[in-house]
Amino acid sequence: MKIVSRASKRYLEMTRKLDQLGLASSLFCGIHCAITPIVISLFLSFGAQKTFFSGWENIDLICLSVAPFLAFFSLRDGFTHHRIKLPIVIFLCGFAFLVSGYCLSSVNEIWHRFFMAFGGLVVASSHFINLKLLMNLHKDCFHNAQ
Repeated sequence: MKIVSRASKRYLEMTRKLDQLGLASSLFCGIHCAITPIVISLFLSFGAQKTFFSGWENIDLICLSVAPFLAFFSLRDGFTHHRIKLPIVIFLCGFAFLVSGYCLSSVNEIWHRFFMAFGGLVVASSHFINLKLLMNLHKDCFHNAQ
């Protein structure tokens, strides 16, 4: 059993919270991309004006802007403890899907939504894996935190 200092426990707790935030924001991004076309279609079929939905594309930009920062801090901190590159590789693949999906937004809306939703779920899985690796490595620190 590893002996972990109080400061290290706080650092691990902060890393865990960053991973949880990254997981939640990535899941939100994936759900947003999957559900938005359905919601827009329903509202338009009930008579809503198309201009009402003009700002929804900005959510894609917000997801693309927030994901790298959350991933950088949480995955970097996780890597310094468990030294496994898998969460970083998975994040980079997911972020490549997000960027590709954003680039496809003017070409094909269906592929845009698919790539963005899939990329969000892949990024979320990188945070989940990082969190599980940290929790398995430091079970004594997270025993009471769950």
